[in-house]
Amino acid sequence: MGMNLPPGAGQILAIRKTGKRPADLVIVSNVGKLPFENPIVTVGGVQDYDWRWLVGLPFVFYGDVDASLFTHLENICKALKGRLPKSLLIWDVTSNEGFSAWYLPKAESIHLSQSMWEWEFSFLEWTDFQNKNFMGIQ
Repeated sequence: MGMNLPPGAGQILAIRKTGKRPADLVIVSNVGKLPFENPIVTVGGVQDYDWRWLVGLPFVFYGDVDASLFTHLENICKALKGRLPKSLLIWDVTSNEGFSAWYLPKAESIHLSQSMWEWEFSFLEWTDFQNKNFMGIQ
């Protein structure tokens, strides 16, 4: 693949090359390694990574919600273009709250040809039930 893979993505890519996919939700962490059995990929700072291995996979960004996280999220959307992951989810470890994200064309640019669209994120906060369900508290 082109650029560098983030740590942990090589194993997922190897599985994908055999025609399979991880059985669990992929976690992309900007707070280091985590004590979960899910496939975990770690990112740090603002680096360019090759995100094509995420096509069609459900994943959650897990960590500090900061500028670097949103830079990575935007880079993922740009790299994958129309082949976005199955879901874009964010878990904020500081507030213990989750969000669903969509990468949408800006309303003022949709009258232009698609190649000229400008894009932005739209977020929806999870309900208390969704937050508790994600944390395993039901």
